[in-house]
Amino acid sequence: MASIDKRAIFEGMTRTLPVLAFVVDAEGVFREIIANGYTDDFLFEEPSTAIGKSINELFATEKAESFAEHIDQALQTGVVQEFEYSLPIKGKTRRFEGYMAPMDADLDEEQVIWVAEDITERKERNLELERHEVFLESIREEVLVTDTDLNITYESAAVPKLYGYEQGERVGDPILEYVHPDDTEQVRAHFEEQLDESGPTQPIEYRGENKDGTWTWVESQARILKDHPAIGGVVITSRDISERVEHRKKRKRQHTHLENAEQLAEMGGWEYRPDTETVQLTEGAQQLFEISDSLNLELPETFNFYHETDQPKIEEAFEKCLESGVGFSIDAQIITNEGRQRWVESTGTRSTEDGVTKLTGVIQDITQHKGREQRLEVLNRVLRHNLRNELGQIQGYAEMINEHLPAESQEFHSKIVASADRLLALSEKSKKFTTAMAYNYVTGPVELEPLMEAICDEYREKYPDATIETELFDARAPGNEMAIRLIFEELFENALKHNNRDNPTVNLVVVSPEDNRVKIRISDNGPGLSELEQEVIQSGEETALQHSLGIGLWTTSWLVSELSGDMQVTATDDQGTTFTIKLPAEEFS
Repeated sequence: MASIDKRAIFEGMTRTLPVLAFVVDAEGVFREIIANGYTDDFLFEEPSTAIGKSINELFATEKAESFAEHIDQALQTGVVQEFEYSLPIKGKTRRFEGYMAPMDADLDEEQVIWVAEDITERKERNLELERHEVFLESIREEVLVTDTDLNITYESAAVPKLYGYEQGERVGDPILEYVHPDDTEQVRAHFEEQLDESGPTQPIEYRGENKDGTWTWVESQARILKDHPAIGGVVITSRDISERVEHRKKRKRQHTHLENAEQLAEMGGWEYRPDTETVQLTEGAQQLFEISDSLNLELPETFNFYHETDQPKIEEAFEKCLESGVGFSIDAQIITNEGRQRWVESTGTRSTEDGVTKLTGVIQDITQHKGREQRLEVLNRVLRHNLRNELGQIQGYAEMINEHLPAESQEFHSKIVASADRLLALSEKSKKFTTAMAYNYVTGPVELEPLMEAICDEYREKYPDATIETELFDARAPGNEMAIRLIFEELFENALKHNNRDNPTVNLVVVSPEDNRVKIRISDNGPGLSELEQEVIQSGEETALQHSLGIGLWTTSWLVSELSGDMQVTATDDQGTTFTIKLPAEEFS
């Protein structure tokens, strides 16, 4: 039987495998290089030039010393040496796995066989897999892999964060076991109808079970990869959307509350965006205009709902608000889509959101309020007119009767005339109050110091025997001069007209603004407002058993309230009455 040529067999195997083989002596000199077609591109030098050279000539010092150490270890121990190394080959760094073993002992010199396998691509694949693992561990989304029956075959590291289970704890279980019973059929149908497709599916929201038995709202999206050799099923990515779902529920509740509030208050909201030139209406506003086919209107369409007599002022207010930011509140009539005429209060203000200027506001049905207001105005006007006429006649007849009355009856005549005079004064005061209330309460800033000085000068002239002391501060309050003047004229009149002291005195103090409020205090040394009057003014209402004696202090209280202010009153018999009024303060620009 012929002897087996082991070297021939070795060379044959080497030439059929994608490896390199070198024969190196104890000094590190290359004696032979066995290469093949697979490995030509991995040689660090042409075989014809490398044979006879040492590792010190072919490699860098550090690399050569490492190879020399492996050669020594293989020769001394007879044990195969395994090691990895890298070499720059044709402009690219390649990774190798090396094996060294001593050659047969009957050779004339010590030699090792050095087999090298290029593992560059394997290393790159492993590195890519490691990167994928790190990525899966770092993302918040849970990644699951299931087979085509939706049984879990893989779980990412996000599972403990999302559900509380350990990674891999659910592997082998059907994913539907961890879906809320109310959502199971929906999720099953969603995934099963996608299994015949390929690629990503539409996301679906449902509740997933936590390890502690509670539920978490998640959004899942599947990618069907049945034909992928490494997957063979479905990749499902899920993330926690509990905050989004709660926010959505909250917005729905708020929307429902808003709808109910709009219906109860007969009002609605609107928003105008100049960039789209459209007005967006809430459902409440739609109901007021009696339209149902659109939530958005062109701006001219919106203006056309207003009565032709009111359109100009609405358009002007809109334009002014858009250009200068001045808000508006206007009572106007509209003609609804069904032809009904209504009174509405339209308010608007300018704001900026994400760099986009817009107008927002509210429209409220005030038809009933306007009707009551008009009826009261007519009754008020008729009563004042008739009252003045009748009182004029009473005064005239009283004078005529007085000529024929005996002396002992003159006192009754005087009382009749005095009562008529008081009623006429009350009618005039009511007229002045009605005029003031007809104005917009806040038209701009009012400088208080010059206004107070003017009022004090008028009452010094009207009541020359009185002493009027002032301590004024240069402050401003938002309002209108007519209303503020009427407030303090009434307080001065009340303080001086009913003061029975020998030296009637009024002290007016304007205090420096504090906490965005300016305080104005007016005190007198008169007999003091009665406890009944104080209680009625402070409570803001009258009853059949408890009412004030005139309209003047009511006028003051109402006007202060309409200016967003507050009025307090204190009085004693021996120290007089003090009214303290607080109004919003406005800084000087």
